[in-house]
Amino acid sequence: MATRLKIVSPEGIAVWPRLNEPDREFDPAGLFHLKLRVPRKEAEGFMYEVSQFRDEKYQMACSQKGKNKLEQNDLPWKDDEENPDHVLLSFKLKAKITSRNGDSWEQRPTLLDSQLKPTTAKVGGGSTLQVSTEVNPYCTPSGTTGVTLWCKAVKVLELVEFGGGGGHGFTASEGFTADEDLVTESQAEDASGF
Repeated sequence: MATRLKIVSPEGIAVWPRLNEPDREFDPAGLFHLKLRVPRKEAEGFMYEVSQFRDEKYQMACSQKGKNKLEQNDLPWKDDEENPDHVLLSFKLKAKITSRNGDSWEQRPTLLDSQLKPTTAKVGGGSTLQVSTEVNPYCTPSGTTGVTLWCKAVKVLELVEFGGGGGHGFTASEGFTADEDLVTESQAEDASGF
């Protein structure tokens, strides 16, 4: 059985995404995160696969700890209170990892456009996205179990740019247009997952 489940989310609308720069408010090492608003019917298959994987890992953890029952954290989604027929899937990825032996490295989600080309576009709330995720199971030393949806790559289907000109009172006009994003070499190499 795989250590982690690799799966692609259904398309959804980004809610408070932090994909370009990590959020350091509660974690000094930084955390990339987003919630994805998806119609419940379209999310059912994704949620079922993640739930099944979580249940398999839960049974393994019970067996390894020699217990019949362990505490389980909630699955990484919740009902969308503003849209009752939708769910909010929660994805995250630590910006800096430090292993038990002291080695550390930085990571970030790969951002891709609809044609799977790397992009540095500033992804804002309201963007239509799909997320390539690794479902990471965990069991704490005290025996609490659960899964986290690691945001490994994001495909931007429709961009609502964070900090774009829309909030400044401008309207579009003829003139200069930005044709291409500058991409880093590492982003170009890691355009996989979809």
